[in-house]
Amino acid sequence: MLAGSAGAAWFYMSKRHAASAEEEPAAHAPQARHAPTYLPLESMVVNLADPGGERFAQIGVTLDIENEKAVDQIKAFMPAIRSNVLMLVSQRTSEELLKRDGKEKLAADVVTEVAQTLGHEVPKRKAGKVKSDGSASWMASVASIEDYAKQGKGPFKAWTTDGSKAKKGDLVVLFGRGQHVGTVRSIDSNYAYTWEGNTSSGSSGSQSNGGGSYKRSRSRHGETYGYALVKD
Repeated sequence: MLAGSAGAAWFYMSKRHAASAEEEPAAHAPQARHAPTYLPLESMVVNLADPGGERFAQIGVTLDIENEKAVDQIKAFMPAIRSNVLMLVSQRTSEELLKRDGKEKLAADVVTEVAQTLGHEVPKRKAGKVKSDGSASWMASVASIEDYAKQGKGPFKAWTTDGSKAKKGDLVVLFGRGQHVGTVRSIDSNYAYTWEGNTSSGSSGSQSNGGGSYKRSRSRHGETYGYALVKD
């Protein structure tokens, strides 16, 4: 588990189907076991539903897929899946995500969201069928991202204002200390290309409290404030 920046709750989700008695293989013909197929989603930074909008979480999701052929289908729907997961997380508070049952509820909701996006009907889940990894979570204000990075604490190795040192997966703080945060998708000499939660789709509307999750392009010469570099 990687404890993330403003906060981290890395969830591992596995969808299992219990075999019925009729489906159980005979004792003399054991069912062959196949290696699991894991599909990680890129880490996401999202504003949580705490009063004041000052709490963020960095979320990582890895899907355990039973049918390897489904991987390409899931990848084709990845933009919609990612957007829906961001919306799910933005409805939670930091208090919810710090509790085990809150993590498990979110994990179950994510599995349901992925299945529904793909057009599959999802049976009602029993408690305990989907579990998080049980690891600790980090929740903090955006300002703490800078502080932790400067001290090399938690998941961070350094803080820098030099965008050329940032890479995919690092966090970029925008507009000033404690204002807004995004995850770096890529970066060039002029822009930091980000995933952001609680922002607007364009220049009109609130940039740090817009209520949506979007890919954005942020100017390195006016919008970016600094970068929290994540440990390898």
